[in-house]
This record gives sequence, C-alpha cells and structure tokens, in this order.
Amino acid sequence: MLSKFTFGAHLVNAAKTHNIMLCYWRYRDDEVDFVLEKDKQVIGIEVKSGVRRKARGIEAFAKKYKPHKTLMVGSEGLPWQEFLKIDPVELF
Repeated sequence: MLSKFTFGAHLVNAAKTHNIMLCYWRYRDDEVDFVLEKDKQVIGIEVKSGVRRKARGIEAFAKKYKPHKTLMVGSEGLPWQEFLKIDPVELF
C-alpha cells in the first residue's frame, strides 16, 4: 500500500483544479484522514493499510456532520489502485 502522502497529493491536485476544499478532521482521539468539501457537500475519506481496525474516526465524523458520503480506502474498502484512478470531483 502506498503512503497517505500519495493519496494526499492526488487530492491536493484535484482540489486545486476543481475548487475543492481539502482538510483533515480530528476531535479528541477520533480522526479522518481527508475531508473534501465542494458546493456544501462534504466527503470523509479514511485510508487504512493492512488489517482493518475499527474505523471509529469516520463513524464519529459521520454521526456529527452527516456527510454526503464517507469512503474507506485500503484493504477492507475501495482498493487504493481504484481510488487513484478516480477524479475526486466525481465523488460529489
């Protein structure tokens, strides 16, 4: 699996091209790797490598913000190879 920096670079390029706000979310011990916002729609993306651990951060984020969608990328979610083929603006 690639590092989170690779996913971040992919998202930064899309954010600049498509006027997408890109950030990270953390509250206490919960976190989401990437948060995208465009036209008041929010998407949370969590990248997991190896064995899946409970995705507590993405669950807490979804409960608090009711995003348009959430994505898990990695061994238990969308394969990273497929994620990197997606133009992130298509997620909206």
